[in-house]
Amino acid sequence: MSQLHVRHVRDYLDREYRDLVDLSDLDGRPAGEKESAFFSRALGALAVQHLSGCDKSVAVGAIVDGFDDGHVDVVLSQDRPPVLWLAQSKWNERGNAGFGVGDAAKLREALDNITNGEFAGFNSRFRALEASIDQVISNPQVKIVLVVALLGDNVLSAAVQAVFDKIMRDARDLVSIRVVGLQDFHDIVRSAAGVGDASVNLDLRLDSPGYTEEPYKVYQGLVNASQVADWSERYGNRLFDKNIRAALGLTEVNQALLDTLLSRPEDFLYFNNGITILCDNLGRTARHAMNTHGPADLVLEGASVVNGAQTVHCVAEAMRRDPDNAGKARIWVRVISLENCPDRFAEEVTKATNTQNRVEARDFVSLDQNQARIRDEFALSLHKSYVIRRGEREPEPDAGCSVVEAALALASIHRDPAIVARAKQGHERLWRDDTYEKLFGPKVNAYRVWRAVSLLRAVKEEIAAAQDELIGRASQVATHGDFAVVNLVSRQLDLRGIGDADVDWATIVEQARKLAAPTLANVILSVDLHAPNNYVQTIFKSEEKARQILGDHSTTRPTTFNYMATLPDVYRATKPERKSNAVGVLVDANAISDGTSLEFRAQTGRERRELLLWLTEDPRRGRATWVNDRRAPLLWEGDGKQYAPTALVLHMFIEATGSSPKTVQGTSRWTVHGRGTLVDIANLVREDLTE
Repeated sequence: MSQLHVRHVRDYLDREYRDLVDLSDLDGRPAGEKESAFFSRALGALAVQHLSGCDKSVAVGAIVDGFDDGHVDVVLSQDRPPVLWLAQSKWNERGNAGFGVGDAAKLREALDNITNGEFAGFNSRFRALEASIDQVISNPQVKIVLVVALLGDNVLSAAVQAVFDKIMRDARDLVSIRVVGLQDFHDIVRSAAGVGDASVNLDLRLDSPGYTEEPYKVYQGLVNASQVADWSERYGNRLFDKNIRAALGLTEVNQALLDTLLSRPEDFLYFNNGITILCDNLGRTARHAMNTHGPADLVLEGASVVNGAQTVHCVAEAMRRDPDNAGKARIWVRVISLENCPDRFAEEVTKATNTQNRVEARDFVSLDQNQARIRDEFALSLHKSYVIRRGEREPEPDAGCSVVEAALALASIHRDPAIVARAKQGHERLWRDDTYEKLFGPKVNAYRVWRAVSLLRAVKEEIAAAQDELIGRASQVATHGDFAVVNLVSRQLDLRGIGDADVDWATIVEQARKLAAPTLANVILSVDLHAPNNYVQTIFKSEEKARQILGDHSTTRPTTFNYMATLPDVYRATKPERKSNAVGVLVDANAISDGTSLEFRAQTGRERRELLLWLTEDPRRGRATWVNDRRAPLLWEGDGKQYAPTALVLHMFIEATGSSPKTVQGTSRWTVHGRGTLVDIANLVREDLTE
């Protein structure tokens, strides 16, 4: 039977992906090797397409498999919500593809490199996606899904599972694992052909049920958390076949749901909008049917959760963590039968229930009289706008701010490191009673709010400027550690008069600007000290790590920091050159043959922001060939002229943006396949000469 399954999957991939998957990098290779590569790449694309819900063309465009793929075959970034999908695929004609500890370790290596922003070792296909990848991993709310796509058994060995378990422990809530095996692929193929047996049938007990027969049959009532968790365990994402999206993992909003389930399960009913289920047929058993006030036992055929996928996911996760406590929660459920509904009714219900505006915790802030007072003070004392209600147009930066920016700014200068970590978890975390009251008390006035905002903005501007000279993990610390830097800068300032009208705040802001870059350097070094093996995307959300990095919040100035520290060369985009120039060393040693191909590799955040899209528009712009000429060794494909490495990078900036950075090390940006950058090759030559 497995061979029949393989054939069905093989035929589907051949039919749907044959004309889409790029195999040009394998020209001249044996036909068998090209065929195997095609099916492996197509399999990975199908897995990511199915799990993410993206279009087929998007999934194919995310294939990076090939030389220098960094041990990952498909890389897909999505913005809303921010999710990065990293897939390894294994094709086997017999349907018994395996996934070993070495494969898992390689996927871990790819994860580490990508989360640290270390993209230099990846191929041109990856680099075409680099800007979007960099953008999504820079989002504090990003979730990363590691996908194992196997044409074989979807049960991993204990040794492989142990590797993945460690990844998830190290990454906290950042990473999840999805395994898609032969049976799963066969289900996908059958479903696409309209013959799938993926129907979900649920036995459902509703407490306090309500019932409506006309015009369409609807039941609504309460179910306990254990029922919902059982659905998730039995059916997984099949529950959401008709939904706009599947469960998204622990997003900012989902974390709030999970916290309520674990800490206040009895209140979950009142805080959650519930679950909507569509089904092809709906029946009620005789049990309790005669009891007017009793429960209703329902039988659902062809059921699909069309609204509430995130609720199902969070309930299941809470039951796994603390079944005794989370089991006290009850959830509103509405069941709609499609038996006599018109065509497209299911699609209309799905769209309507997923696009209605939900009430956010922030919305209740508008009822706080303190916020109304601050808004009035903004207008009367500062002549600026303070936007409280969601949906209102936010003012221009010089004209005011929103309550969200105000909350983040006040949190970033708070003396409790836990508050700083909560700000990085997302502004939704700041509206909860214990945190909100610490930020917006009756003594907080418009001056304090606006000055906190101006301090946050100024320090972040300096961080962004410093980040242009940082690479790899250090650049990611600059992105995700911005609130920590603001907090440490604020402790070096005299903020006693932050709420006083007569304080010379402009001078304090200028002091903050001067402190920002050295403080960032020390945060980077502190991360190396306290969290060398942690994913940067999780460090600053952790209250424990925040206390280690920010020090004891009872002290005004953390004494463990040397604010004049310098960073290791490995973190700097422009590194000190050795006495002998790299180009001169290479030419004198004839280390690179004339005509050797080179590729440009962006390293800094600025280079990715300003050059990558421009390079993608015309791939020739990112290629050059070597000429053994000390003055101008790079023959650029962009215009057919020769340049020195640094001069060429500066020229590329001017062509792309109209301006260029003050300094850049061009020899560290141009790479020879399989040998590294010009700097790397020159260093090897120097070592040989000294032996």
